[in-house]
Amino acid sequence: MGQEIRLTVRTDRPWMLSCMYDRTRFAPRGLFGGLDGARGEVVVSDGRRPHSKERLMLEPGAEVTLRLPGGGGYGHPFRREPERVLADVIDGYVSVGTAREAYGVVIDPVTLRLDSEATEKLRAAAKADARP
Repeated sequence: MGQEIRLTVRTDRPWMLSCMYDRTRFAPRGLFGGLDGARGEVVVSDGRRPHSKERLMLEPGAEVTLRLPGGGGYGHPFRREPERVLADVIDGYVSVGTAREAYGVVIDPVTLRLDSEATEKLRAAAKADARP
């Protein structure tokens, strides 16, 4: 899992932030069929998107958002048990949309119940589409 950190300059003087963050240009790679992770980024409230290894001088009131990536996936996402994907949705790690798009798992967005039949059909259709 990645993380998002927001820093705000709450002093009346400028503040120096020394960035030393990785995986902002190239996403973390997946392994054994796992999907690549998200790329990280550094965003300043004035719209700047500085290099991830840059020292920034920030004025009072400025805010910096650091979106730091986690890792890539391990193993093909369609091999993950649907019940585990459901648990990830309930725990807030994966959205209902990502469960469907990336994992082929259909979850009712209101009740957060797994639709096993629709999941089987979606995964079977994706498997059939992947055949040459």
